[in-house]
Amino acid sequence: MFVNKLTISSLFSVLLLSFSGTLYAGEDPTLRAMLPENIRTAGVVNVASDYPFPPYEYFNAKNELTGVEYDLTQEVGALLGVKFEWHKQPFDGIIPGLAAGKYDIALSAITDTTGRQKVVDFVDYSISQNAMVVPKGSDVKGILDMCGKRMSTQRGSNGEAEIAALSAECVKKGKPPVEAVVLPSGSDVHLAIKAGKADASTNEAATAAYIAQTVDGGKAFDFVIYADLANQRQPIGMAIPKDKPQLRDAIQAALQRLIDNGTYKAIMLKYNITPLSVEKIEINVAKDGVNGHE
Repeated sequence: MFVNKLTISSLFSVLLLSFSGTLYAGEDPTLRAMLPENIRTAGVVNVASDYPFPPYEYFNAKNELTGVEYDLTQEVGALLGVKFEWHKQPFDGIIPGLAAGKYDIALSAITDTTGRQKVVDFVDYSISQNAMVVPKGSDVKGILDMCGKRMSTQRGSNGEAEIAALSAECVKKGKPPVEAVVLPSGSDVHLAIKAGKADASTNEAATAAYIAQTVDGGKAFDFVIYADLANQRQPIGMAIPKDKPQLRDAIQAALQRLIDNGTYKAIMLKYNITPLSVEKIEINVAKDGVNGHE
């Protein structure tokens, strides 16, 4: 069994690059013209997100919303000449909220899956991989070490299906099943580990690294990117309702512009997740059989 247990510095740095405002973006008339007329008129794109979910969206020391996805929307908004207004929404209500027309777009490190593609389109801007957050000094070195243990996850995420599949694999190997501890928020998921109510959590890798390096000064948790079961990379995207193709295409074009002018690279570097970058912004990259964390 090969276990890839990364050091914190290999994926993240505690010291983020100093960065505020937009880097290069100014309103682009060609890109703005791609927007639906109602959004051009309103000047607002309403975003649903279950923040905080660092490093994608969270509050900084000044209690201001920041993060990878937040910064990207500020740059996209500058190019399109609109404001992205963020609204907190529990994760399991995000996709229904989009379907009901309550929001225009959703960002919360959402994994692009074929199941979700039936309801929304994804403008995929990054890739990810699954990981576990474990207590400091834990004997859990791989995902199969969780057989007979308790694993926490957020309600509405793919973590519930992951734990069920892992539990079935444990039983298949003659080991006890995994007990799922399903909780409302990402914060609750990790508080359960600190409180001794869970032995590990299933997470997206960048988030797992951030939690391990920041909580209690890095003294509370470790993170493990496991390799003892299939753990393929998955696309992460901005979810947009199927009935908003113009908005989808405008955001895709704006994000590609950010890649071309170097802004995207600067943002990924700021949060030290350059290894999760893509070279081209595509729509609905996920294929059958691919599942992610969130």
